[in-house]
Amino acid sequence: MVFNLHNYMKLLQKFQNDDYKIYPLGVLDKPKLKNQILLRHDVDFDVSMALKMATIEAKNNIQSSYYFLLRSNSYNFFSFETLDQIQSIKKLGHNIGLHFDASIYEDVKKGLQEELRLFENISKQKQTFITIHRPSKEFTQDNINLGRIRHSYESIYFKKIDYFSDSGGAFSYGLPQDSEGYAKRKTFQFLTHPIWWTTKGKNNIKKLKAFQRDKGKELSSHIAKNCLPWKDYLSE
Repeated sequence: MVFNLHNYMKLLQKFQNDDYKIYPLGVLDKPKLKNQILLRHDVDFDVSMALKMATIEAKNNIQSSYYFLLRSNSYNFFSFETLDQIQSIKKLGHNIGLHFDASIYEDVKKGLQEELRLFENISKQKQTFITIHRPSKEFTQDNINLGRIRHSYESIYFKKIDYFSDSGGAFSYGLPQDSEGYAKRKTFQFLTHPIWWTTKGKNNIKKLKAFQRDKGKELSSHIAKNCLPWKDYLSE
């Protein structure tokens, strides 16, 4: 399957034509076991890509959930441009939430509370549900309790229903529609990462190379706006 926005929408439309109803992950406390898709996007690399995906979903009357890293070397959550894009996603009718990297904290619960405080202050929205960035077995197998905060790898969202993800730029465990559960219209959680669907390239490596190249151009433009010698150098 070629990953692009056109094929992404064809995929969602197939799900709908096959009697599935799509919900943003985190909205349903107790999903039914049949005919539901819990849709989520983890934004690991670039928020502008998420906005592209959110826009085409909204045009097709689909709502989903977008989860953002607060601490990332790929984008600055607190920049004016990023916050403006996140608010645009929210205005399109989608849910926004925290994509939490537990691996950077010795005290995971304390780190989570600090990130939630910052996220809620900026977004002006109370958070009750998060997704975990690159989850350890501790999260995927032990059903960790985070108090009032629910998360994407609780049994009810990860074990009791099917789970499909494009992590790494491929559906390593197959496409939903090719599974036995799909034939029985079983509910499943569907995770995508916008980079794979919004970046040009025939495979994941070519997409990442294109992303790296475009980011280099953005960085050069940013430097030129803030450093006259670089601006003069580029104009030579």
